[in-house]
Amino acid sequence: MLRQVETGCNAAIPATTFQTVDPRRRNRHETRTTTVFDAADTICAPEWRDAVTTIIRVERVV
Repeated sequence: MLRQVETGCNAAIPATTFQTVDPRRRNRHETRTTTVFDAADTICAPEWRDAVTTIIRVERVV
């Protein structure tokens, strides 16, 4: 399932993307990006289709 999610999210168009920038976090410039994907477009395995509805990816760059 992890490979399906990684591959699917890299190819899919996100439903929502939100980015925050905090220039004063412990003397570092920190950027966080939160991206939301619809799981129906990403997960192919039938045993997970009803259990997972949304995939959220959070990336942090310092």
